[in-house]
Amino acid sequence: MSGYAGWDGGYGNGYGGWYAPPPPPPKPGAIPLRPLAVGDILSGAFSVIGRYGRQIYGFTFAILGITFLALGIAVGLAYLLVHSAVHAAFDSSPTGGQVAQLVVAGVTVGLVAVLTGLYGMAALQAGYAVATSHAVLGKPLTLGELWRQAHPRVLSVLGVQVLTGLLVGVPVILGYALLIGAVVAGVTAGSGAGVALALLGILLFLGGGACAAFFYIRFGMAPTAAALEGQPPVAALRRSWQLVQGSWWRVLGIMLLVVILVGVVNQIIQTVLMLIGGFSVSAATFSGGAPEPATFIILLLVILFALAVSSALTTPFPYLVATLLYTDLRIRQERFDLTLAEAAASAAASPR
Repeated sequence: MSGYAGWDGGYGNGYGGWYAPPPPPPKPGAIPLRPLAVGDILSGAFSVIGRYGRQIYGFTFAILGITFLALGIAVGLAYLLVHSAVHAAFDSSPTGGQVAQLVVAGVTVGLVAVLTGLYGMAALQAGYAVATSHAVLGKPLTLGELWRQAHPRVLSVLGVQVLTGLLVGVPVILGYALLIGAVVAGVTAGSGAGVALALLGILLFLGGGACAAFFYIRFGMAPTAAALEGQPPVAALRRSWQLVQGSWWRVLGIMLLVVILVGVVNQIIQTVLMLIGGFSVSAATFSGGAPEPATFIILLLVILFALAVSSALTTPFPYLVATLLYTDLRIRQERFDLTLAEAAASAAASPR
């Protein structure tokens, strides 16, 4: 059966001749070095976790732990400074000065929470991009090396996040303002004009949301560009705008798919943990009679623990997908697969 395709390593060309099939694209690491399908991107993200799960989750829990520790210290210091005002607020009517102390302390703690949260997310995003870039090339990676390569890029990623938040948030806020203004004007104007103005406000609000979504997708590759290319924030935004050009709908579809997958997994993890914790607490506390206040505190802690664990476990996945999507866009537009293949061959040839 010499005419069977593949029997002698070749395929018919229609004229009685044979030729060897093209070799498969190189795959030194998590993905094949060619334009990626959606399945390649999703399976590649799981492959990154499989290769560097210990480093990724060690890095995740370390950053989250430092963030919560900083917030806890801020809360503790604030309480030490205004503890008399706190007790006065619960036990009696606080004075104007005590209310001012509570407001200042609350605003300060809120600012610390926002700043530490933003820095922590920027650090995680930079670290996930570094881990994915190593996985694409099949290079080894330690936790210490992950941090050494990620931390110089954290401020650039943070700048990208702030600018993106402003660019995305302005259309949303403007849409809300126009919606409220149109509704108020409609109520004032009367029935017929009121309905028309309300509909106009809804359209303006939806338009603001559409603009926000458009900018969010167009700038979605900017954090990865800042982390891997060393781009400053504004240049990273321009870089993302260029990469997403012509692929907006595809990027949107993949991001929506990832959001749905992460949401489902989050819900499963939270449900399992809360069921286990809830049954354990119920068996230990309700069997003896009426529940005590401590029971509800423990149940609240179980819920918070479930939320924290599910968030920590699923947090890396969207950012790994984003980095692989960034890689795919560069392969399609810049033949980045050739650069990656050369880098992988050089890394394989160098002594470790």
